[in-house]
Amino acid sequence: MDIKIGNKSASSHFRNFESRLKIKTDKTMGTYANLIRASQWSILRNKVKEWTGNLANSIIVTKTLKGRYIGPKGVVYSRWIEYGGGVFSGYHYIRDSIKKYETSYINQLKKDIKDAI
Repeated sequence: MDIKIGNKSASSHFRNFESRLKIKTDKTMGTYANLIRASQWSILRNKVKEWTGNLANSIIVTKTLKGRYIGPKGVVYSRWIEYGGGVFSGYHYIRDSIKKYETSYINQLKKDIKDAI
């Protein structure tokens, strides 16, 4: 038995797959963005010597065309806190929180792809 799929049918299948994948990965990105944001807040809370909450409370999750932006908004010293300067080595609150979820995020995206097929 031969199965024939025309260009129109194949295009429709790919569009449906793309739509399902976009919905699934968008949900995954939102979930992990919020987990990472919470982790950044927690890292800062545990590491800073004097807690004002200004930097931690400025960490936002913003949806963009390419995915999500997770980080501080409106705090000029945020890069110094992350990377350090002078004798201060930095807290690495962004790097460490991303590393914490890296493997599970990648595994979830792989699952999203399988589920969308």
